[in-house]
Amino acid sequence: MKVAVSVLSSYSFCPRSVYLSSVLGLEPDSVASLERGLFDHALRKTLIAKQMELLGAVDDAGGLVSALRDVVERSFGVVLEDYPSVRREDAEAVRSEVLADLGALGERVSYIAEDLGFDAALRRMSPWRVDYPVSSEKLSLCGRIDKVMKESFYYPVEIKTCSPPESVWEGDRIQVCAYALLLEEDVQAKKKIPYGFVEYTRVPEMRPVMNTDSLRKKVSETSEAVFKILEGVVPDICPHGSGRKCESCGYSKKCYEI
Repeated sequence: MKVAVSVLSSYSFCPRSVYLSSVLGLEPDSVASLERGLFDHALRKTLIAKQMELLGAVDDAGGLVSALRDVVERSFGVVLEDYPSVRREDAEAVRSEVLADLGALGERVSYIAEDLGFDAALRRMSPWRVDYPVSSEKLSLCGRIDKVMKESFYYPVEIKTCSPPESVWEGDRIQVCAYALLLEEDVQAKKKIPYGFVEYTRVPEMRPVMNTDSLRKKVSETSEAVFKILEGVVPDICPHGSGRKCESCGYSKKCYEI
């Protein structure tokens, strides 16, 4: 049996939520809010995939932004059909945020192009793979990496549409490091992948995650803890001791009924 890397992130938020969702199969109360994030995530991945196709097809940042705006408008309704619980006003807000981010993308490409030229700048900013599947019998983990970047080595980038902390959420750090471990095995890396990134779209910022030995150990420990839950161990209520987590958890009502 393999555990999805996203479950490790959920465990970091609250172990009991893993039991409620993965063992009991319960749905969170705030389905609409959850689907908004999923819709945002899916629309952005569609955009990223198209960005890769535009290599060699556009000549400058203005052409890139214009082409990607067209992609957003054409893809919006199609992607939205997969998320029927998303309210129209929320979907429109997501579209506005994505379109606004394209301006920042154009500025970054233009800045890098001053030194490298436009094609090289776009190639540097475009991922090697999008929604890349990884799996390991050795690690008993599997998942899909939002973006795999390739420079002198490969590294993962995880897209998050939630409100960011001052640095990086602990669950996001574990998720990125777990993807790095899977990617090391997948590409048969000769050296450890030193870091990955979390892309918080609401800021928007790319924040680094250093894959230290202690974080790698944390991934292993979290994986072992999740397997115990899947084997039938029921975690205590509020083991994290954080009332704020309970307030934002979609399982807060169901949690005390078990």
